[in-house]
Amino acid sequence: LEIHLYSLAGITVSFGIIINNTIVMADHIKHKGNRKVGVSLLAATLTTVGALVVIFFLDEATKLTLSDFAAVVIINLSVSFFIALFFIPSLSVAIKLRGNRKRMLINRKRRVVKVTGAYSKAIDFIIRFRVAFIILAILGFGIPVFYLPDSLPVLKDNYSKKAEPTKGEAIYNKTLGNRTFISDVKPVLNKVLGGSFRLFNDKLKGSNYYYSKGSDDVQRTRLNVRIGLSENGLTIEDINDVCKGLENMVTSYHEVDKFVTRVSDASSASMDITFIPEEDFTAFPFLLKAHIEDYMNGIGSYHASVYGVGQGFSNQVSSDYIQGGYRIVMRGFNYDQLREYAEELKERLIEGAKGRIKEVYFLGGDDRWWVKKDFRNYVSVDNSQIAHAGSDIGEVFNSIKSYSKNTIKTSDLFINGVSAPVIIRSDLSDRYDLWQINHQPIISSTGAGIKMGDMVTVHKEITDNVICREDQQFVITVAYDFIGNAELGRIIIERNVRETASLLPLGYTARSDRFTFSWEKKQKNYPLIFLVILIIFFICSVLLESLSQPLIVIGLIPFSFIGLFLTFPLFGIVPDEGAFAAMVLLCGIVVNGTLYILDDFNRLRRERSYMDRKELYLKAFNGKIIPIVLSVLSTIVGLLPFLLTGRDGQFWFTLAAGTIGGLVFSMIGLLVFQPLMLCRTFRRKNENKSS
Repeated sequence: LEIHLYSLAGITVSFGIIINNTIVMADHIKHKGNRKVGVSLLAATLTTVGALVVIFFLDEATKLTLSDFAAVVIINLSVSFFIALFFIPSLSVAIKLRGNRKRMLINRKRRVVKVTGAYSKAIDFIIRFRVAFIILAILGFGIPVFYLPDSLPVLKDNYSKKAEPTKGEAIYNKTLGNRTFISDVKPVLNKVLGGSFRLFNDKLKGSNYYYSKGSDDVQRTRLNVRIGLSENGLTIEDINDVCKGLENMVTSYHEVDKFVTRVSDASSASMDITFIPEEDFTAFPFLLKAHIEDYMNGIGSYHASVYGVGQGFSNQVSSDYIQGGYRIVMRGFNYDQLREYAEELKERLIEGAKGRIKEVYFLGGDDRWWVKKDFRNYVSVDNSQIAHAGSDIGEVFNSIKSYSKNTIKTSDLFINGVSAPVIIRSDLSDRYDLWQINHQPIISSTGAGIKMGDMVTVHKEITDNVICREDQQFVITVAYDFIGNAELGRIIIERNVRETASLLPLGYTARSDRFTFSWEKKQKNYPLIFLVILIIFFICSVLLESLSQPLIVIGLIPFSFIGLFLTFPLFGIVPDEGAFAAMVLLCGIVVNGTLYILDDFNRLRRERSYMDRKELYLKAFNGKIIPIVLSVLSTIVGLLPFLLTGRDGQFWFTLAAGTIGGLVFSMIGLLVFQPLMLCRTFRRKNENKSS
């Protein structure tokens, strides 16, 4: 593992967690004088490790962020288990942990008896009104009724062959899809039944931007202008001139507080405008937006989007990106020849589709989607005309090159003792004119003159300007959009792939690569929480030798999630990947306390079957509650550095905030929910005594 920000953060986060094993073992040796808690420690360690292992099944982007973090925590937890199992018992003998004075022991027992009596009465109260507590817990977590669609769509395509809704769809659309229900009942129902899950989900929808609830940037009114290139052949100086003109106009208004202009390249720029506080809520931002729209409408070579106040504006008539839902990937060892085959395929597609295919694009590679358009001028030559004029390709190329805007970088030169780069560009490029190219005469080596337009044809194409090579083969993707039925589009692409493959020589291939929506490409990480819970269930089933008690352990996870869900809306934190990492971490941590108590409870049931089961539970609870609380506090302390650094840490801040909120709420679940789930066990023993 490499040492970097995420691995170091894994060490910091694991500080509090690895101490938990030491705390539990030391406390058990101190009061029980044995190491029987080792099995519980093993299960607790495995649940946390099992939860973190899921990180390695995430999408590549998230896994790249969290894999080293998870690996460091897993290694530290594994080492801490062996230290707690072997080193701590040996150390306890040397420092004599059981050296309490008798008076202190008596005072401690008096406090324990007093607190235990109060908690026993609380358990009786909880069990008596268990239905109310269960309903309160469910509503606190939330029922995701807000995920219900407003209506069920009726499929009317060639695949389903269904023109009318089914009985279930009709009933749904008349009841839950009714307009009155959607407008009047559903919003109230979402708030009543949604619980903390609804609040978290609403916050998650706005997680594209990370901000503070009280931040001035959120409260300030602003205008955002995005400028893009509509025509090819323009330079970065051209778009800079457009931005300067816009700046001069904005500068003339004293109501503007600040504007920031960014020129990214020759095809894109942006301007962000803020106003003096007195004008934030006046009509001036709307007036300035209208002036900017008029200014950008007067520039034909660029398109612009203006938003921030009022209705968004855009004069862009086409997309800046090549989409191409239908794609044919061609591979070959000679790029020029492969390009010729691609050109032939393009002609067949346009002619065979009868107007249903408007544009065909050539892309480099077979895995590039939403590629930004790049306009290129291509020159086609007529070899017969060149030969008739007594010229050659070299002379034609040199004449055409003089009109190109391409630059050539040469070696640096020393000017007045300073090294400066030298870039050569044709002086004719600023006077670029297609008419001149077509009518410019060139003199061949034989002295004959001929117009360039008789020998060459210049045409514009859209491309991504990338040449891709994989496994010693060049790759060209022929992409296009099809207007019409999906089945007809499939037939056309399959027919053209077969025709192209039959024409290609040995060493060249063609295959279809139609774009389809895939959950693998748009993978959501949050459903993997169910895999974490399943892993914990199996581990707990082995330790507790039961299939019902693991449900009690898992039941503590939703309680911790309530705390996590409430943390983000209450403190104005927008969740990101850190929220998911916090959920995974909570699944592995919060179940540990329940495991310790239930393991002791089962052991006492076997050793003292004659005692009341509620008393046995209280005895197990008393024996483990102090190390559990200390473990929670040590974990919180280990996460505090990420909170103290502020929200600049983004991922680590949300991880710490979500985990701390979940740990605090898990204690409520431990005190209230756990005895509630064991109430049948308590009653069963009392019934046996009565009989």
